[in-house]
Amino acid sequence: MRIFSTEYFLSLAAVALAIAVVTAAARLYPGRWTTVFARALAVVLVANQLSWYVVERNSLSLQLLPLNLCEIGTFVAGAALWWRTPLLVEITYFWGLGGTIQALLTPELTASTLFPTYFYFQYYINHGGIVLAAIFLVVGLHQVPRPWAALRVIAITLGYAVVIAVVDALTDSDYLYFRNPPPTASLINVLGPWPWYILSMIALGVVVILILNSPFWIMRRVGQTRTADAQLARPG
Repeated sequence: MRIFSTEYFLSLAAVALAIAVVTAAARLYPGRWTTVFARALAVVLVANQLSWYVVERNSLSLQLLPLNLCEIGTFVAGAALWWRTPLLVEITYFWGLGGTIQALLTPELTASTLFPTYFYFQYYINHGGIVLAAIFLVVGLHQVPRPWAALRVIAITLGYAVVIAVVDALTDSDYLYFRNPPPTASLINVLGPWPWYILSMIALGVVVILILNSPFWIMRRVGQTRTADAQLARPG
């Protein structure tokens, strides 16, 4: 798929429309249906990811383990949708909006994976579903990140990156693109040559997570200020 082609924009528009409709419905018409939808989406995400291993890989090897961020993110998002554990929701939010959106904007699709092939739908269900889960949980269901959530997710992400770097070294793999940039155009291509782009990715990831956390930090600060003002305004 060519970036900026008609198919590219229509695909993004379909994902954006689905996110807008579901999130608006959750906010305007909350109810039991949101739990049913969340769990149904969790099943779709996990089943869609598992189907890819069957269709594309057939078997797993040390170089083909499900360790890339969007693959792990799919299972994290599925668990967050099913159980709504605060930490899982926070990881889904920051990873989904901080990383998976970039995969939607610069899709790794070739001529054999264009609409309406299986790989086209698998890609957009996977990546679009993660972003949908993130926004649905945080905006639609009001499960906002807790104080210090950004620092927790940064620490978890850096820890995961260290583990993957060791796996890459031991298995001659390239998970998280620590050894080579992706084969298709992406943000990594403008972050410098190897290995410097790794440091750029880390720095950019930290900045993006802090930006994504800023609305909630501001809301908490405003809430604290209003509470303090209300207490001062009370008659002694």
